[in-house]
Amino acid sequence: NNWEGSEASVSVIDEHYELSLAGNNVYEAWHVQVIQDGFSLGTGPDNSGALEFEADETYRVSFDAMANIGGDIDLGIGYTNPDSSFTAYGEEIGIAITDSMQTFTYEFTFDDDSIDYTTPAQFKLIVGSLFMDQPLSQTFTLDNVMIEKLDGTEYVETGIIVNGDFSN
Repeated sequence: NNWEGSEASVSVIDEHYELSLAGNNVYEAWHVQVIQDGFSLGTGPDNSGALEFEADETYRVSFDAMANIGGDIDLGIGYTNPDSSFTAYGEEIGIAITDSMQTFTYEFTFDDDSIDYTTPAQFKLIVGSLFMDQPLSQTFTLDNVMIEKLDGTEYVETGIIVNGDFSN
């Protein structure tokens, strides 16, 4: 990513995704995001969805995350409209990240009649707030990203997050 003077780089270290900045001009949280969408998977243009969900179903999102300087990030699932606005498949969730790896788990039930759940979605972790007014040594680390679907009383892996354990 290279955005108005900010330059993000990513690497996989010991099967952990690590994001850091080589240039920092982040003044909006959405300027730095970790996204799985059609573009990142090589199946569509930038801001295109790639995750298939079903209306009236419950999903569980989980991941491990940390930053070397704690702060806040946001989790969003939804799609980008032609006018560049974002339709969220539920509320965007604010998450407090610390300097120790923690597991975060959230449930979503996609039952809002005003949302078209047949539109492929994007998975976003909006992490720019971690970098605003911080030195370039700031890093964000992510692992074990998974989306499961409730099947009766048990959650089952959907497989819609690709390489969420960063093993390859």
